[in-house]
Amino acid sequence: CILLDAFVLTNFTVNQSQGSVDAVVGSDVTLLCLLSSPLLKGPVKWMKKTSNGQEHIYSLSSSGSETIAPRVTRTEAKSTVNFSITIRSVQLNDSGTYYCEKYKDGDMNTPFKAKEGVQLNVKGKRETSLGPLVLNLGTPRQ
Repeated sequence: CILLDAFVLTNFTVNQSQGSVDAVVGSDVTLLCLLSSPLLKGPVKWMKKTSNGQEHIYSLSSSGSETIAPRVTRTEAKSTVNFSITIRSVQLNDSGTYYCEKYKDGDMNTPFKAKEGVQLNVKGKRETSLGPLVLNLGTPRQ
């Protein structure tokens, strides 16, 4: 059992392979987070880097209770290795760097494994051009 624990700890990874994601205001975006093994027990968190530190997006405690920000859902709620999230109807202020963090049971201060994160870039909706607008107001009344 000790050898298995050492193996899991040594080889455990958190995969956030996207690097950067572009989205348009109002669209839904999925941010990937895949754990290499279900054997490492402990909480998982999604955080967004802000100018004041970090903003909580999602967490799953060791006891199984979830805390989720508005407009966020976990893509595979029952999975023990897929902690990807979907942000519905993204807004400009959702732009930023998001981190998926894995903690060892009993230590919520330091992430056991955290990656560089994924950069979400939200752009305003593209405006469609209808061409010149011509109004026929008729002849003025006298």
